[in-house]
Amino acid sequence: MVEILSAVALPLLCSLVLVMPLEPLLLPDSKRWWRRSGEAWLGHAAILLLIFALELLVFGRPWFAFSQVVFWQTLMLVVNRVKLQSLYEPFVYQDLHYFVDLFRHPRLYLPFFGLGRLIVAIVVPVVLIAVALQLETPLSELYGWPFFLLVAVQLLLLALLGIAL
Repeated sequence: MVEILSAVALPLLCSLVLVMPLEPLLLPDSKRWWRRSGEAWLGHAAILLLIFALELLVFGRPWFAFSQVVFWQTLMLVVNRVKLQSLYEPFVYQDLHYFVDLFRHPRLYLPFFGLGRLIVAIVVPVVLIAVALQLETPLSELYGWPFFLLVAVQLLLLALLGIAL
């Protein structure tokens, strides 16, 4: 049990440590992360934990889940920066449904987002999935399904508790 916890804890900790400084780097005018309230920290960590737990449940690979947390957080920050620069307003939850419109009406969005960023946003997850499937062994094969599901569901419940708080 200790081995599976350490196998999950290290990638999770790395994702939290790597993602927290991304926002000040990509959004220089944002409120610095060290000045945020405890509620903001908890909400941010809970959302990252939710992404990590969902990726872990689907793929069973903690380092792949780490890479997906970093990728999705970076993508959201880049989209937020583009929206701030073009429309002078931040990216909010309600804007998520516009990602579908990006593929329906690419000529409307590509001038703002850029073709290079779009290609990176499509190619990087595909490459990450292909590499992860080849290099990382699923935790369910290493430790068995019961322990794997126990740890993954506990992470998911912890993330949902953090979001509820």
